[in-house]
Amino acid sequence: MNRYENFRTNDFVWDRFFRQWVLSPTSESDRLWQEWVQDHPERLRRVTAARNIVLALQVDEPELTAEKVEERVRNTMDRLQTLDSRKRQGSVYFRRRDLFVRIAAAILLISGLVWGVGQWKNTVELVLENGPAEALPVNSSIEIFNQSKQARSYSLSDGSRVLLQPGGKLTYQDGFADDHRTIYLVGTGFFEINRDTARPFMVYTRDLVTKVLGTSFTVEAEDTAEDVTISVKTGKVLVVGKKDPEFKKKMDGNALSGNVLLPNQQIIFYRNDAKLVKTLVAEPSLIPSQRGTISFSFEETPVNEVFDRLAAAYGIEIQYDEKLLRNCPLTAVLESQNLHEKLDIICKAVESRYEIVEGQVIIHSKGCQ
Repeated sequence: MNRYENFRTNDFVWDRFFRQWVLSPTSESDRLWQEWVQDHPERLRRVTAARNIVLALQVDEPELTAEKVEERVRNTMDRLQTLDSRKRQGSVYFRRRDLFVRIAAAILLISGLVWGVGQWKNTVELVLENGPAEALPVNSSIEIFNQSKQARSYSLSDGSRVLLQPGGKLTYQDGFADDHRTIYLVGTGFFEINRDTARPFMVYTRDLVTKVLGTSFTVEAEDTAEDVTISVKTGKVLVVGKKDPEFKKKMDGNALSGNVLLPNQQIIFYRNDAKLVKTLVAEPSLIPSQRGTISFSFEETPVNEVFDRLAAAYGIEIQYDEKLLRNCPLTAVLESQNLHEKLDIICKAVESRYEIVEGQVIIHSKGCQ
């Protein structure tokens, strides 16, 4: 259980053993997790938040055919359109009724959540209880505070969605302007942003601002936490510290230049040291455009080609010395392993090692013996 010590909320959600404990606990797994939480009380908030997301998903892990997945998605979207048309007949915000929603959790899957063999395997099922996500009104000053014990989904006026964790707060002032879309966040939220190159979407927290054009990402910004984490699932985001001397320049306009995060990358801001650290997420996932198109079965394949294939599949940069490695062949089947396991096996086979630096994988090798 030592590997969980540095896990953040989204890392727990991606972890299969954690999901199995939440959805199908056994006496042994329950004992292990209860003891771990007691030994790591500082992680209780993140474990609770991750547990709420998994419970909101309520997705088992069977293998479904592509046809079955497509059918379930199509049926659910039909239900969404019917429910949404009913709700347009009256006000949809701040009604005193229980509107617990799971739609945003399914967006997590659609936007690129890919697991290894025996995991979710591109399985998507949108699950609803009482209707679509709560909609935020246009041209009004509002504050949303999720006081429930479960994650709740909110639909913004531009079609973007936010999955807000318990205790999270969103402030959305006076609608969206003509040249930007701004949200203020306290707590943890997963954002699925509709692309609009003319109006960047900006999420403000106490320390950082995240600027995007259209993507999906998670912001963990609890007021009492020692650090803030921003991780990207799809697209790219720009992260800027509020005390950055070029803050205004980076916020103006539509360009994303500077400290940019790509899929499977994250930034951690350590408040005590005012330090930004860029790295990979704990469990990188295949990017959607590469899903099902790249094979990880290799037979006498030059290892430089292997690294190039991994880089394309996960949307990351892998740096290596091509001259040293192009004559190193690899024969292996790595379909079920996660990225770190793949790298471990490959590096061991060609007498190399790797490290993560600034969100990139650096391969250290002396060549093949």
